Amino acid sequence: MYVGYYRSPLGWLEINTTQFKLVSIYFVSDKKSSIECEYLEKVIKQLTEYFEGRRKDFDLSLDLSGTEFQVKAWQALLAIPYGTTWSYKKQAEFIGSKKGFRAVGGANGKNRIPIVVPCHRVVSSDGSLGGFSSGVDRKRWLLDHEKRVLKNDK
Repeated sequence: MYVGYYRSPLGWLEINTTQFKLVSIYFVSDKKSSIECEYLEKVIKQLTEYFEGRRKDFDLSLDLSGTEFQVKAWQALLAIPYGTTWSYKKQAEFIGSKKGFRAVGGANGKNRIPIVVPCHRVVSSDGSLGGFSSGVDRKRWLLDHEKRVLKNDK
């Protein structure tokens, strides 16, 4: 396992990879020692481009380890277009689980690769933000960031 740190506008991110796959991204309070590889550098480069507003889609191999339902829920997150939101209900319907919106919320809460697997793009049916394992303020910032980038692209 390789580990590196990236100082994002939202604070430090700890990034864990294998030699060829992104395993996790965690918000952490500070930087620790790193064990880096080329793939980790690729992840950091793409995160930098995302935060600078130059990248809307990530081109990374992901280690989506979880239950079959969790993996389906996380793969659905990858289908949500940049700068848009889905409801938990829409995500559940997308994976063929019409009444599974609470289970989808639980799966999203266990997403180990936030930002890249954009669980921040899922909101409650009434438009409220709902939850985010890394904090609702970060979720709001990420959604606002994507809207700003799209607005500036016009």
